[in-house]
Amino acid sequence: MKLDKKGQSALEYLMTYGWALVVIVVVVAVLYALGVFNIGGSIETCTGFPAGQFTYGSHQYKANGDFNLQFTNGPKEIKLESLKVAGTSKTLGAIVTSGSTGYAGSTGFPVGTSGGAYNVDAVLTYNITSGLNGLTASLKCTGKYQ
Repeated sequence: MKLDKKGQSALEYLMTYGWALVVIVVVVAVLYALGVFNIGGSIETCTGFPAGQFTYGSHQYKANGDFNLQFTNGPKEIKLESLKVAGTSKTLGAIVTSGSTGYAGSTGFPVGTSGGAYNVDAVLTYNITSGLNGLTASLKCTGKYQ
């Protein structure tokens, strides 16, 4: 009989603290999803480049609205048609040969506060000069305004 009460007490102890741990994990997951742990956009990156076509190099978003993107082109020559950043689209028109470094950028995109964090959607529209037109790379770019 004495053994049963110890087992019940241990089980109650584990259940009480188990539920508390579940609540803590859920709260941390929600805070992470809301971006609370992103310390001011300290990680500067753009994701979403099509595999095999582009390799991300770097990017820069200035507080005055200048946005520049550097990448390495894949095996086919492309023509950059337009770049859309945070809802504002600009025409490009540059040709990037296969295997070379490409640059896409323009002025006049939405402005920010120098040192402030940004998390913007960008769409790079391009054509493969050997025939495929209207291709897009939907990017997610984060960092700090310069």
